[in-house]
Order: sequence, then C-alpha cells, then structure tokens
Amino acid sequence: MPTKIQVRPSSRFTTGAILIVCGYGFMLMIPVLLAMMTVSLFQFSWITFAVPFLIICAATFVLPFGFGNAHITRLVRPLAPPGPVPPDSFTVQLTFHPRLRSGLRALVEDADDIGLLTVTESAVAFRGDSVDLTLEREQIRHLRAQSIGWRGLFIYPRLRLTVSGLEEISEISVADRSAWILPTARRRTRELYRRLAQRPKAAPERSKAGEETR
Repeated sequence: MPTKIQVRPSSRFTTGAILIVCGYGFMLMIPVLLAMMTVSLFQFSWITFAVPFLIICAATFVLPFGFGNAHITRLVRPLAPPGPVPPDSFTVQLTFHPRLRSGLRALVEDADDIGLLTVTESAVAFRGDSVDLTLEREQIRHLRAQSIGWRGLFIYPRLRLTVSGLEEISEISVADRSAWILPTARRRTRELYRRLAQRPKAAPERSKAGEETR
C-alpha cells in the first residue's frame, strides 16, 4: 500500500465546531468556580479545602468530556464506513509537526484534524475531515507515549510517531477523542500503542525440503 497524504478544506471540523468544543471546557469550569465562590461564604475550615478539591478531582475525572469528545465523536461518525466500527479503528485527532494549521485556530485547538484511524498489519490509515493519510508500518521509525501537556493537566495521554516518507512532516501526534472519562481515554491510548507497536508478520519462508520436492 503506497504512502500518501491528501489535504482538503475542512467541512465538519470548522471554526463553529471548534467553538462548540471550547464550550464544553467552559461547562467543566463552572462547577469549580461555583465551589470556590460557595466556600468563600463559609468560615475558614477544612471544608473550604475539601469541597474545591473534590470538585476539581471530579472535573479531572471527566476531563475528556471537557475536551468536547462527545461532539467530536458525532463529527467523526459520518466518516466511518457503513456498519459497526471495526475493533482496529479509533476516533482520534492528529497533530502534524510542523503544523498544518496556523494562526488563531492552531492556538485555540491543538488538533490539525479529527477522524478515524485504522491499524492493520501492514499499514496505518487515517480518514479525517480534511486529511486522508496512508502510512506503511515500516515508516514508523519511533513510537512513544506522552501527555498532551498543560492543556491536559499533564495526565491526558497521546502518542507521538516519528515517521519518514511524508516530505516536510517528521512527526505525528495521535490522541484519543472518543472517551468521556479519563480512565477510558488512557485505556484506549494504551490499546492503540499496543497495536502500533506490533511488528508486521513476516511472510513464511519455504523450507529447503519443500523446494526440493518441486
């Protein structure tokens, strides 16, 4: 399967969609702000620490929901082929290095595109809103897991792939965008890491004995 990348204008992951995704983040901040405002009305005690701490823990638990993953899943659903989604497919965001997007959009949203990533024994295929990518497994030179940084409180995971054969693109970051809670996002990222780290099966070699009998 030849390596290829096709880029076209966004049709679903538009500025409006990004604003909706940002709205989920503001929704997640509301309980934290309300908790801090509420405890400020009480006399200083252990509860003034416990309540905000518990609310922050709860917000961290549903951090993927605050990233708008529920809306991202709806945007990606029409990109999937008819029928049930195969187990080797993942709803993800891709971020290219150097970035495909620039300006204010790149500052607000760290995803260059969203779509469905399918991992097979020979290739990795991404069908996105504005990017279609096919990459042979041999072109993944290095794979490592890391966090997305301060935006994900250094606990939201992603994978970083060093690749070859894509002209100016040297690395691709992949992050799950289907989970609503943090443990599920981490589990799905581990599963994707496991599939990407698997070596392609070598073609079976014919034995000398088998060749001599021909």
